[in-house]
Amino acid sequence: MRIKPKNPDYELAVLATLLQYECNANVEEYIYRLTPSMFTNMMYLTVFKCMKSVFDKNKTCDMIMLITYLKDNNIIFDMDVIVNLSDSAVSPSNLNVYIEELESLSQKREIIEMFELGLENIYSNEVKDVKEFVFDVSEKMQQIVSRGSKEVVTIDKLIIDVMGKMSERQQNAEEDGVKTYIDAMDRQLGKLQDGNLIVVASRPAMGKTAFVCSIVANWLMRGGNLHFFTFEMSDTELAERIVSNGTDIDYNKIKGRMSIKESDFDKVGNYSIKIDGEVVVDGVDFIELNAFKARCMEIKKSHNTDMIIVDYLQLMKSNQHKNREQEISAISRGMKEIAMKLQIPIIALCQLSRKVEERTDKIPMMSDLRESGAIEQDADKVLFLMRPEYYGITELEDGSTTKDVGFGYVRKNRNGTTGDVKLKFEGDKQRYSDYNNYDKYEAYESSEKRISSQHRNDSDFND
Repeated sequence: MRIKPKNPDYELAVLATLLQYECNANVEEYIYRLTPSMFTNMMYLTVFKCMKSVFDKNKTCDMIMLITYLKDNNIIFDMDVIVNLSDSAVSPSNLNVYIEELESLSQKREIIEMFELGLENIYSNEVKDVKEFVFDVSEKMQQIVSRGSKEVVTIDKLIIDVMGKMSERQQNAEEDGVKTYIDAMDRQLGKLQDGNLIVVASRPAMGKTAFVCSIVANWLMRGGNLHFFTFEMSDTELAERIVSNGTDIDYNKIKGRMSIKESDFDKVGNYSIKIDGEVVVDGVDFIELNAFKARCMEIKKSHNTDMIIVDYLQLMKSNQHKNREQEISAISRGMKEIAMKLQIPIIALCQLSRKVEERTDKIPMMSDLRESGAIEQDADKVLFLMRPEYYGITELEDGSTTKDVGFGYVRKNRNGTTGDVKLKFEGDKQRYSDYNNYDKYEAYESSEKRISSQHRNDSDFND
């Protein structure tokens, strides 16, 4: 049987140095870096636990205080160890090196134990989903190697970093992130930043998929690589929507409901030539959260994904939760985590509750998000879509028509402002775009500050 990596001499040296040079060494810094898992010798582990108890109480610990603690608590102890502690100290300047080695050995042992358990589960046929198993292992590996390794950063360094970012953005003349390339929306929503979770929500038939297809069609022309999870459409159906959006060909023609002209085939051919990016389509009935995470990491590595789109969030599953609210909470949190891990934005489409349709103005609110608490908390940006024409509203308050009009309601914007955006909805092209007569961009104040009754009555302000 192989012996797991360890170094009891280092364990003894660290403890002896902290005891002997407690006045010179920064005991508090070091003693809180040490953990029980770093000690393989049981007597040294006992010494460490006793030292920590003494230190927690007195903010210091020397040899006399340690021996007193052992006696007071009737802890049976080998006096040879006490003798060894007295003459095994090393130079305090080397203490950090010794502790780093103990950290490394502890991580190696933890990895070995994790793989031993994994192999046991494989041999005993406990592993049912291989992708989920692989993801769990990679997550645990990451947790082990990153534990306690985050660098402490001072404000002066952060300010220097900010200045560097400002200079970089000035040179590039653009903010980091992904555009929708719908100008009015980009001005209100801002770019979709790396690590962001963006929720796009509405009632059915408002055009959620058309909105993200507009982003996809625009982004493909500019070399973007996207990963699209679709749970309600096949990959072919999604491609048909993107083609209609990007070529101006009536969607009904593509679906065979109207006659196609030769020029339409030319448009499709020209569009395919102009495409400089790619879309990886995962067309599945549903996907479990850990499998989703594993798939995102796999495609990011193989296709250098710039953005992930999920249509839609409530169709995902998390096997670890029986309560639906807890399940949605785990899913939204998991999406945010993978966005942060891969450092790309994730757009998650969501269905809203029927409460929207009980209101006269049909304008969504945060409370309309199904199982909304976790989604609202985890999302960096929340955008609601609504088409007044769908609900039989023929005119806006200014007397203008609602035909082909859609509204985007930005109700959360972590690094920007909230507000409303008037858009053009072209159902025959599966597309949202800038409103034709929207020459002057209007950024309405957020719903919490607005008093206008143009699209809502006073009772609706309590988002």
